[in-house]
Amino acid sequence: QSGAGTRSHAGRTRKTVGVTMIRHDNFLDIYRNQRRNPFLFASSHVHARPVSKTAISTNLQNFISYHNIRFNGKLWPIATHQFRKKFARLAVRSGMGYVELKDQFKHYDIEMTKVYGDINIYSELQAEKFKLSQEKYNELFGSQIPIIGGGAKEVLSIRKKFIGMTKKEKASFLSTLPIKALIEQTDDGLCMYRPKKALCGGDLSNCRPADCNNAILPAISLYKTLEWRKSENARMLSFFKNNEQKTEYLRRRNEEINKLLAQLDEINQD
Repeated sequence: QSGAGTRSHAGRTRKTVGVTMIRHDNFLDIYRNQRRNPFLFASSHVHARPVSKTAISTNLQNFISYHNIRFNGKLWPIATHQFRKKFARLAVRSGMGYVELKDQFKHYDIEMTKVYGDINIYSELQAEKFKLSQEKYNELFGSQIPIIGGGAKEVLSIRKKFIGMTKKEKASFLSTLPIKALIEQTDDGLCMYRPKKALCGGDLSNCRPADCNNAILPAISLYKTLEWRKSENARMLSFFKNNEQKTEYLRRRNEEINKLLAQLDEINQD
């Protein structure tokens, strides 16, 4: 879409700039060619220079003021470093450790990373994971959604006992589960990660959900997804036919998919 005009906000009139929608994969090349500037955040005043930190800070403050974004009754004192802190939290939530985070931030000393990422970030996120795991376990045991995966039999067995518990007994039971195993979201389902039962060795790229006792996959609307992945893997097998390492990995993935499809067929027959 493109166009230009004016808009009113809080008694003020501002000119709007026309925007043309383009494909994201061509954006950087077009931008750099037009501006002849290699920087993504490029200066509009100085040739081949990045935009200054002062300009970014000023624009952020203007944005906050214009949209009247407040915290505790005052305009939010936003700063560029808050984006780095947010990145740190998202990275840690995804499983990144301090050493990897240090490399990402290009810090000389890991102690700087610990303070920069908030020294309490790991304990806060751990508490958050405990809470989320408890909620996931409640959904898993309290519902009758059909499931497959290596851990399905164990979950189905617990469901039978869970139904007969009182509200207080359920709350007590659920509070103990995250201590034994935090439950994590995977591509298609959930992982009750317990090292002694894990077939992946802690590496999600080696996940074997059909066989691993930690894996549970909701069976609803899963068949088409697995069939599509199988066809895509077959296509890539043809493309990488001369790469032994990749073809072996893709073959193992399709073997796992076939096992999951067989488990889905069993559920449908029942």
